[in-house]
Amino acid sequence: MKKFIAFAVGLLWAGAALAQAPGIEYDLGPSLGRVVAPPGAWTASTINAQTGTTYTILSTDFSKILTFSNAGAIAVTLPVATTTGFPDSGCFTLVTIGAGSATVTPTTSTINGQATKVYATNAGGRICRHGANYLAY
Repeated sequence: MKKFIAFAVGLLWAGAALAQAPGIEYDLGPSLGRVVAPPGAWTASTINAQTGTTYTILSTDFSKILTFSNAGAIAVTLPVATTTGFPDSGCFTLVTIGAGSATVTPTTSTINGQATKVYATNAGGRICRHGANYLAY
C-alpha cells in the first residue's frame, strides 16, 4: 500500500509511480463521519479560471479545478444537487487565488449541512455531490 499526504487541492504519494491516484479517507468530525474518495478521484484536472464576482457551477465543472480571482467578494451558486448532469459522488475543486473570498451557496441543497460555505483568500477545497446535498473537504 502506498503512503500519501493530503493537501487542500491535491495529493503527494510515496513509492513507485501509480497509474491513478490512490483513494483517500476524510474524517469530517462527529456529526458528518468519514468520507472516502475512490481511487482516481484526485487525478489531474482541467482548470476553469473565473475572474468575475458571480459564477454558477455547471455540470461540465465536475472533475475540474475552478480558480476564482477577483479583488471583491465572489458569489458561487451551486444548483440543486440532483440537477441533470450532476453526478452523484462527482466532485470539483474550488480555489480562491485573488483577494476576494468565495461564498458557495447551494440552491435548495446544503453544503456540509449548512446553507453556505466560505472559502477565504488563498484557500480552497473539494466539493462533492452526495445524494441531494453537497459535502466540502
